[in-house]
Amino acid sequence: MGQARYFRGSRTNADWQELESEDARRARGQGWPTFRKTVKAERGDRCEVCGVRALSPEQKKQFTRAERQFNNLHLHHIQKIRTHRHLRFERSNVVVCCQPCHVFLEAKGAV
Repeated sequence: MGQARYFRGSRTNADWQELESEDARRARGQGWPTFRKTVKAERGDRCEVCGVRALSPEQKKQFTRAERQFNNLHLHHIQKIRTHRHLRFERSNVVVCCQPCHVFLEAKGAV
């Protein structure tokens, strides 16, 4: 998951496959979609690094899938789930970020 290539949309990428594996889904837990949606809403549906806003449903229709990915918001775990499973739903352990900022955070190991 630490490589920048992960977010380039290739489902054959090993990092993507690891993140979407059954083990990874179990590690995140059943409450993950609700947690992700709640945290994004609490933080204004914008990237906490660069400030880009999530696209509205109307805006999403105007862009290609590749273009939309740049505005997709992710939750970046500061302490990785792999080593700190108990922090997976801890709000202080996540940063809401867009795709480019998530790539940067993963590559740099930054917060």
